[in-house]
Amino acid sequence: MPDYLLIHLYDAFKKLQESLVEANRVISAGDLPIWLPEPFEQDRKLAADAITECWYQDEKIFPPTGLICVSPEHSEIIDAANICKKKFKDQIVLFKGASTKKKTNLVSMIESVGKTGGRNAKVAEAMQVLRISRLNLLWCYRRILVLPKNLDSVSWTWSTSSKSIDKISYSEALKLVEKEITDEDTQDLINKILRTYQSRQLGRVKKVAPHLRANIAFNEGGERTRKMVTTPTVIISPDATLPRIRWPDKDVKNTRLSRIDIKLNPEPIVKALGIYTYIDQE
Repeated sequence: MPDYLLIHLYDAFKKLQESLVEANRVISAGDLPIWLPEPFEQDRKLAADAITECWYQDEKIFPPTGLICVSPEHSEIIDAANICKKKFKDQIVLFKGASTKKKTNLVSMIESVGKTGGRNAKVAEAMQVLRISRLNLLWCYRRILVLPKNLDSVSWTWSTSSKSIDKISYSEALKLVEKEITDEDTQDLINKILRTYQSRQLGRVKKVAPHLRANIAFNEGGERTRKMVTTPTVIISPDATLPRIRWPDKDVKNTRLSRIDIKLNPEPIVKALGIYTYIDQE
């Protein structure tokens, strides 16, 4: 693994951290309204930490979501943090793409640089920081969500499905096999199965953890507009006042089959990858 890839990754991570520190500062320092669900206190610093944290936390518990008003004058700082998030994720993809192994974790890859490359002060510093296993990549990647102006209402609801279904082609299925299956004999067996379905539309079913979504309503150009957004953490409103807020009474997890579920054959053709065929193509 070349040293320069680790150095570029570390540079991107440092810029990400710097941008998130600044974002945390402007979010927590404001005096505009905030709403966090019970039992959380209406604490701007806690909300700012939930939005900008990059590391796994042992003791601090963050609210599952919430809404905090932040002045639009800080929008450039929030935008800069989101740009840094994307650049960091791009560097992670480049770094992982340079590995000769199909599946490996980030810690092992970073440690491999010390075995295959030279050692200088910057590489040593990067290895010391980036190989820490407590870095939460999902938190690093997720965008800071800023809602549209002129919010009228935000209504939260739990996801109604425990899985997602994506249509995939035969060629996409082959790429999944190459990416996800390490044993060559198993690859050959799966590819043989897939060849019999190469003219069919395939579907991939993936499990999805229960998550909160928000139905938002806002005024745009004099018209009331609705939109649904996923809210894995506290979200930001650029308005000076809170909209009407509705919080679900219960953590309802609906496991009923959706309409697209019904269109899939009940048995997968490749169980290890969750690949199914469609009934209407029988």
